[in-house]
Amino acid sequence: QSCSPVYVGSLMNHVAAWRSVSAPEWVIRTITKGYRLQFATRPPRFNGILSSHTEESSAHILKDEIAALLQKGAVRVVPPHLSSQGFYSRYFLVPKKDGSLRPILDLRVLNKHLRKYNFRMLSHSSLLRSVNHTAFFTVIDLKDAFFHISIYPPHRKFLRFAYQGVCYEFTVLPFGLSLSPRTFCLVVEAGLAPLRAAGLRILTYIDDWLIIADSREEAIQNTARALAHITALGFKVNVSKSNLTPSQNVIFLGLELNSLTMRARLSQQRTLSLLNCLSLFREGARVQYRTCLRLQGLMASAVRVLPLGLLRMRAFMKWVLSLHLSPLRDLCRSVSVTRTCTAAPRHWGNVEFYSQGTPLGAIMMRKVVTTDASLTGWGATQEGRTVNGVWPNTLHSAHINYLELFTVWKALNHFLPHLQGHHVLVRCDTTAVAYINRQGGMRSSKLHALAHRLLVWSRRHFLSRSEQRRRPSVEGEPTLWGMAPPPSDSGATVEEIRSGNRRSLRLARKRPVPYVLLATGRGRPPRRGRTGPSMAQCASLRISSAIVNSAHPGQGERTEPHSHSDSTQMAQISMDGTDSSSSVCAAVATPATHRPPVSSERGDLPSPPRQGGSLGLACERANLNTLGLPPRVVATIQNARASSTRSLYNCKWRVFEQWYDERLLISYQCSLTAILSFLQDLIDGGRSFSTIKVYLAAIAACHVGFDGTTVGQHPLIRRFMKGARRSLPVIKRVIPEWDLSMVLEVLSRYPFEPLGDISLKLLSLKTALLLALASTKHVSDLHALSVHSSCMKFSISGDKVLLRPNPAFMPKCFPAFACEVIQLSAFHPPPFSSSEDKRLNALCPVRSLWVYIDRTSAFRRSDQLFISWAPPNTGNPISKQRLSHWLVEAISLAYESKGVRPPEGLRAHSTRGMAASWALFNGVSLQDICAAASWASPHTFVRYYRLDVTQTPVAHSVLGVGSSMGCTLGPSTP
Repeated sequence: QSCSPVYVGSLMNHVAAWRSVSAPEWVIRTITKGYRLQFATRPPRFNGILSSHTEESSAHILKDEIAALLQKGAVRVVPPHLSSQGFYSRYFLVPKKDGSLRPILDLRVLNKHLRKYNFRMLSHSSLLRSVNHTAFFTVIDLKDAFFHISIYPPHRKFLRFAYQGVCYEFTVLPFGLSLSPRTFCLVVEAGLAPLRAAGLRILTYIDDWLIIADSREEAIQNTARALAHITALGFKVNVSKSNLTPSQNVIFLGLELNSLTMRARLSQQRTLSLLNCLSLFREGARVQYRTCLRLQGLMASAVRVLPLGLLRMRAFMKWVLSLHLSPLRDLCRSVSVTRTCTAAPRHWGNVEFYSQGTPLGAIMMRKVVTTDASLTGWGATQEGRTVNGVWPNTLHSAHINYLELFTVWKALNHFLPHLQGHHVLVRCDTTAVAYINRQGGMRSSKLHALAHRLLVWSRRHFLSRSEQRRRPSVEGEPTLWGMAPPPSDSGATVEEIRSGNRRSLRLARKRPVPYVLLATGRGRPPRRGRTGPSMAQCASLRISSAIVNSAHPGQGERTEPHSHSDSTQMAQISMDGTDSSSSVCAAVATPATHRPPVSSERGDLPSPPRQGGSLGLACERANLNTLGLPPRVVATIQNARASSTRSLYNCKWRVFEQWYDERLLISYQCSLTAILSFLQDLIDGGRSFSTIKVYLAAIAACHVGFDGTTVGQHPLIRRFMKGARRSLPVIKRVIPEWDLSMVLEVLSRYPFEPLGDISLKLLSLKTALLLALASTKHVSDLHALSVHSSCMKFSISGDKVLLRPNPAFMPKCFPAFACEVIQLSAFHPPPFSSSEDKRLNALCPVRSLWVYIDRTSAFRRSDQLFISWAPPNTGNPISKQRLSHWLVEAISLAYESKGVRPPEGLRAHSTRGMAASWALFNGVSLQDICAAASWASPHTFVRYYRLDVTQTPVAHSVLGVGSSMGCTLGPSTP
């Protein structure tokens, strides 16, 4: 029998206190009624009672754990007549650090059915920036944190387990549930909001809370006030693990924070844990691959507070990658510790390496250096001082990324007398700063060596001066700085972005950036639209791929930086003149190109966004410029390719450039032998023939060619591609990728019906999939559909709809007689002669489209048909990639609703072949299919099995598959 709870779910008994602090309604509802599990799909079905088993020697541990949970009220015994329902998970034991065993409830299967949310938690960087030299600390630890929140009673049946013939279910948030941390943090933040509004500084990480005050007396008062407040709300404090005595040296989140010395170090326990794991790696010994990953994880968790920690970790990372093992399948694989492995983490075995730590506090002032480079020369400025030069002959063949990183090195050396003892902000126009941001890299050994030299040099020259000054303004990790482009009427002015509370971005007007003097000569091709690397999470020098104006959020799911199309891409590197652990911080803003609305007889409809010139096609643009063509003519020539093609070529060209990175060659002027070697590497890597053709097309678009001919027209290239075609025969897909009849059956029932009650997400997914199946259009065609009155017309009776794409839309291909219009009629409209007719009407695309437009009209911000339902982009148009994800997600949800695992490798484009196959299978003639698809010949249909079905008989034939529940697979593709 279950025992009465001791303190579990205690927040429920203090609802009045929560209402008094004006907690959000969701928090009040969660506290009073319990947390409702947020399922992404239909909840898992009952799969039988799964009993947990343990060895006899450790059975008492699990028994004691269950008894303790019963006493706390965290679990209760399930009555026998109710035990044959719900969902059961397995309880098992895992070893703890001290050698004892810890009971764990395995909820991995259940977590797959829950929604996935991102939420921000306290990081080491934020923690270190929050400490000043007068800080006093106290630590509060909560007792069984998740158990404070109860589970909604009808959902407790999904949190069951069985042991020794008795069934139990959790009544509170269990450890192991993927949404438990987020739910608890949201409740905690709501409860602590009044304290923070009153000026208390409280940093929280799940159940560990740090209170920071400017004096011992203030720390005592704030701690007492916080304890009284959280006790009134129902939280239970673990006094034995809390540190309620104010001090200036405290252990928190595995770090030792000392406000007297203004340093942070790894705690002794974390240091011993890392050293003990490292001691297993002796030359000639054998360890499991799991142990290699554990050591790598321990290093990664410590790099923030160790000098150049990530740089010192690179060698071991390279050795782990050289094993070519999978973290999923090869965890128990035994590997031999080589001499390379033991030499890689040599710094990590030195105790002094851990004792140095990193400075605390925030940076208040920096000195700015601006650099730039070309293929022939370089230049830099610093507070009115300038320096420039020409590259020697030995560097004429060097890659531009190497030259720009080398420019930073030369500039800092030149301005060293003016920069020593200060933080330095370096602004440069390059993505090579990623090797500084991430303290090295794994792709280019030459860039890594230069970054290693630069980082070690900065620590050697700036460390002594920083330790003589204890002011927080010259110690600590740099905050995130970035660049925003100038307004179109402001000349060379820039806006500097500084991070504020909660890392939000605020704009502050700054003076113009001084011009950089460059040596005359041939400049490198322009690189508008080039995207920088993503932000490093653990590195002390960081780069952001986009800087967004917080006052003007992006209008869509693809948040674009606020940038002028003609502005130069700027990156900033901040070099800490005081400590190498926080040497560099950088951000890069990528310019975005926006086209004006297209005016036409159909009204002013916004044009789909076009991508700016890509990195690879910039080389092509440079080649065209050498012919003396005007810039507008070059832009028109490059616009011959669709934006998706330009993006694809850009991606492939990047791979080609990376292949050439270590060879230090100019990729768009490389030899024929080099191109053939690259293509052969693709073949050896198992790439398909179609993929190799795309790579060749991308190279041909960017390469200067040979003797007046393009790369693709060279005789040796053509013979090579013929040989590749014979070596890599195209294998046509014969079996359908997924079961159309099963998907349509689910679309006609729960959870996709009734339309008036389902969520907007499910309505959007269903409408998109039905429209794709009924029309067999490309995703780009569906993306171009508009709700504008000139593009969408319903009949008076509402049983027909006429759809036209945005007039500014350029289709992927231009058939001889294009059929732009999609005309759909109602599928099994009322009145219904049977229940089957009513069910089939649930598959009517006209009905779904009507309901979708009606429900989105209240918040729609664009004429584009498909818009986002998710905040903060609710009502904004979605991208083509997001629409493709919708189609794949709709199919996957249908499979999961039937309790079946979705097929791997689902593609949105498969809806075209699937619909066409079923249309032919159900009796639509080949001539009708060709007419509906606007094909003059059935050759394309027979070869690729793709068509545009716009006539009513074809659409109804496809949707009628939902009535043939006996079929599990569509027809085989010829």
